Amino acid sequence: MSDKPLLALRGAAVGYGAQPLLYGVDLEVNRGDFWGILGFNGSGKTALLKTLLGLLPVRGGRRAKHDRPRFGYVPRKERPDT
Repeated sequence: MSDKPLLALRGAAVGYGAQPLLYGVDLEVNRGDFWGILGFNGSGKTALLKTLLGLLPVRGGRRAKHDRPRFGYVPRKERPDT
């Protein structure tokens, strides 16, 4: 088993257009980690996740992928109790 993280962002800028939502993101996802991402609407949660997985390009910095992680996504609901 490798000691490298499954996925990593180093000094990354994250966002959809020319204006990133997040700057200077340093993040590692290691084997066995369990992550939750919380934040206000429009704060960059989905952009961060998509960038980490390679679905959006890194707007600055770099992204490293060393393995294929398993990934789950729970979409937002209007009312969490339904």
